[in-house]
This record gives sequence, structure tokens and C-alpha cells, in this order.
Amino acid sequence: MDIQLEELEKEIWIMLFNGANRAKDALKYFTISSLSSSGIGLRTVVLRKAIIQNREIHIYTDNRSKKWKDWSMNPITQALFYDGNSKSQILLNGQVQLVQEGKIWEDAWNATSLKSRKSYMTELPPGTSSKLKTSGLKIDYEEKDPSLEKTLEYKKNFGLVIFSVKNMEYLKLEKSGNFRAFFEYRDDQSLQANWLIP
Repeated sequence: MDIQLEELEKEIWIMLFNGANRAKDALKYFTISSLSSSGIGLRTVVLRKAIIQNREIHIYTDNRSKKWKDWSMNPITQALFYDGNSKSQILLNGQVQLVQEGKIWEDAWNATSLKSRKSYMTELPPGTSSKLKTSGLKIDYEEKDPSLEKTLEYKKNFGLVIFSVKNMEYLKLEKSGNFRAFFEYRDDQSLQANWLIP
């Protein structure tokens, strides 16, 4: 395999790792898809973790949400990252595993702040229609962060999504000429890679 491709693949995963671990990193927020009978759904989510050796990324979501329901029916998905500073685009293809229990789920929940836990504390599921502008939270929680004890009542709504990457594309925009590469992870964990015409 081209040594440049090997090095680029490592560099991409470092970029994703940094996106998960640096609050202001350009890759902290990205777009992810789901597919349902009504079509393709897209939304922006927060990159919570990138585990390089497992070739996976993690996000958190409310398990009452539409995307959770979509993924429970069809786990195939795509994720799109873009860094405007380096003009780099990363497209991940793979499938998700939905986790609602166990140590990895507990660890993810324990890593969340009280403020971020408010995302899972709406009285009704995300996407529920409302006649008035509303956060969906109880008024007390709008005005201040809930106590640790109160957040535990809503822990059941917290979902961990593990995205296993099957293949990825990288596109770099440059004045001298763009370049693009494709990486595929085979069942035997070997890497197949090649350059693409942008």
C-alpha cells in the first residue's frame, strides 16, 4: 500500500480524536444521517469519543428521538465532517449500535455534565408538536441546572450511539489541485486504500 495513504489514514483518525477531545475543534460538531420510510434524516451532533483502535466514534442522544427509532430499524448510516480552516472533508460510512445499559453506557452517562443532562430531561420526546415555543423542560430546569439526584430520574432517556466505521473518504481542497482518498476496513481488520479523482 502507498505509504502516503497509510500515513493519511492515521492522520484522519488523529483529527477525529482531537475533535472529540478539544471543545473548540472544527470537527467537534458533524452531520449524521438516518434512514426511515419517509426518507433520509440529517442532523448535527456532538462528537463525544473517537476510539482509533476500534475504528469507531461515539455520540449521545435521547433514546426517544426519531433518529434513535430510525437506527433501531436500519443501523446503516453516514457521518460528514468538515474543517473550514484546513479545507478537509471526512465522510464515514458504517453502522451504529444503540446502547442503553451496561458499563460503557454508565461511563458515558457519568461523563456528562449536569447542564448537558438537561437534553434528556424534556417531559415529552424530542420532536413532539407544541402550540407554544418551548424547551420542553420544567420551568425550574430552564432557570437553573438540575441537581445530580434529579438528573437520575431521566437517565432512562440517555442513549449512547457507537458508530463502527466500515469505510471512509477524505477530500482535501487545495489551490494546486484537490486530492481525495478512500479507505475500507475489511472483515479481517485489514485496510484497503486507494486514491480517487476528486
